[in-house]
Amino acid sequence: MKRFLVLISLIVLTLLTFGIIERQAEGQRSVFGTGGKDELELAKTKSNEVLRSRDGRASFGNVDEFSVRSNEIDAQGYAHTRFQQRIGGVPVWEGEAIVHHRPDGELFTVTDSLKPLEPISTVPNLKPADAIRAAKKMYAGSKYLTETPTADLWIYPANETNRLAYRVSMMRMDGSNETAMPVIFVDAQTGEKLFQYDNFQTGTGNSLYSGTVVVGTTRV
Repeated sequence: MKRFLVLISLIVLTLLTFGIIERQAEGQRSVFGTGGKDELELAKTKSNEVLRSRDGRASFGNVDEFSVRSNEIDAQGYAHTRFQQRIGGVPVWEGEAIVHHRPDGELFTVTDSLKPLEPISTVPNLKPADAIRAAKKMYAGSKYLTETPTADLWIYPANETNRLAYRVSMMRMDGSNETAMPVIFVDAQTGEKLFQYDNFQTGTGNSLYSGTVVVGTTRV
């Protein structure tokens, strides 16, 4: 009888031990891994919550206006959600945040280059065609352009003051030494040039852990 009770006690102890281990395993179970639609949606939701909860974020605008530029789960099960900073529907130049989650759904880290923003009107005085005409006058090789320029609206941080601007993208792909893809930011209110670069020679890429990095190709 005594031996029987000892055996029962061992069985109960074993079951309890396995129960504890199973509960611990459930607590550590991965929520990311397959990269399926539900996991991506969960990563986006959790990342939004992280940005909303961060202290001192008010000057960076309303997180609910940010757009998701990319949302992926890597081979190790880490989720990475990249947000484009926007104000009144207008994207902020080089303003982004990337929220990284561990496979178990816990926050890993946040990397961002969000820009502090004072109130700014997102209604331009100039039309896109006006900005294109102004940019062509600013570019000496405009008569050699091989495609029609395009203009899209951005908020451009200039000298600690944010400016509403058109990003005018031009293309001169004629095979000469002057081949270029000039990009000029034109103030959408005054028509002045704020910034210019050659998208053919100067490029950036997006690193999951380091944000925007120079890669030596073309810029987005």
